[in-house]
Amino acid sequence: MNSSTISAPLTRLATILLGLAIVPFLGLLALALPRFHTGLGTDQIVTFYVVPFLVVVGLAVVIRSRPAVRVAVALLLCSLGGAALAGEVVAGFILGGSESRSEPAGTERSLADRVMDLRAAGLDAYPNVSGNIVVNSSPELVAAGTSFYPVSPSRASSVIAMCTETVEDVVYRSDRFGFNNPDSVWDAGHADLLLVGDSYTQGLCISAEGQITAFLPPQWTTVNLGWMGAGGLLELATMREYGADFRAPAVVWIYYEGNDRYDLSREVERAWLTAYLDPDHRQGLRALYPAADIAYAEWIEALVTDRPGSTPSASGRFSPRDAVTLSRLRQLSGFGVIFPSRTSAIGRLPDVLERARLDVEGWGGTLYLGYMPAYQRYRALVGEGVPGKRELLEAANELGIEVIDFDAAFRAHGRPRSLWAHPRGHLSAEGNRIVAEEIAEAVRERVRR
Repeated sequence: MNSSTISAPLTRLATILLGLAIVPFLGLLALALPRFHTGLGTDQIVTFYVVPFLVVVGLAVVIRSRPAVRVAVALLLCSLGGAALAGEVVAGFILGGSESRSEPAGTERSLADRVMDLRAAGLDAYPNVSGNIVVNSSPELVAAGTSFYPVSPSRASSVIAMCTETVEDVVYRSDRFGFNNPDSVWDAGHADLLLVGDSYTQGLCISAEGQITAFLPPQWTTVNLGWMGAGGLLELATMREYGADFRAPAVVWIYYEGNDRYDLSREVERAWLTAYLDPDHRQGLRALYPAADIAYAEWIEALVTDRPGSTPSASGRFSPRDAVTLSRLRQLSGFGVIFPSRTSAIGRLPDVLERARLDVEGWGGTLYLGYMPAYQRYRALVGEGVPGKRELLEAANELGIEVIDFDAAFRAHGRPRSLWAHPRGHLSAEGNRIVAEEIAEAVRERVRR
């Protein structure tokens, strides 16, 4: 390309395009520089400092070069930009297809559909109610003249449909308060081990013989207060309402990095949940049963009657935001989170854990934090798959809470991704076995049975 054959308007256009290309890299440097003190790895320094600086310097040199060079580089950038956008669209369809294939056919049925099928078979069935639904709805119910907010997964002493990830109906028989336990644990009046957490703890989408509790020492009395969709405040509420009276010597609080921080961000907006940060607050739900269970069941029945359909996946759709951030192309290439955010990834969870620790120590027990990794952590080839682990572990250390790091155990296994039933699901029986063994090893001295 000869400089004499290039028109002035084309040269000006190329110069403008090159100038515009500099802007996002200058912006990246401007955002990154104030965060240098947070402590960075090599991949972070290269990605957010070295590369943007070299690009800015290189483009500045090109802008001052001959018109032919400017036009050639501008055309190259346009070609690369178009290829990236095309790659984003293709990655969206690839991810959409792979995600849909990872789930067996028939899983599009809602829990309400599953419940109706079970009822048609003559069973007294109810859906497993997500903690998200309870938080968003915040139903103030009345039992025995007392208003209350429910903090348990479903109706008591019923068949609970809890999964739409698999073709078969994965159910459990709820205990007298709606949790996934043999009802006899409440007659014992004591427990050796208390489990608190979300769906991973509850045992979602896997039969009883593959759940965490199935692999714990059988001589231990274990009470499982896991609840799908629960965040930190709901977990604190369930522990205080239903677990405190057991005075268990060991309590394992299982934090799932995949969504617990988002769940908590909604819960802190509900005054009836933040009230549990007051050590004296308790609704006295155990004393309200069975009247409370009847009121809760009526509310749940309304959910079944509405028969909400499952939400179709939007994974194959193209959006302008995806185009700008190349989110799915990054996901497909294993480009994880490699720069610490100014905003805390774990929010107010340290406050909640401190309150839980003080509650447990108040009855003479010990609180442990079980760190449950997400599948995405093992898909990242660059950076961290999910943010917040280091931050949470540092907070736990400051609070004097021992951490049971399931992530480390999964990596020691050698094939961590094989420990999930499928990428969008929950742990397999083998994954739950490893979790149970790590828990048993950590708390054995406290339980001593």
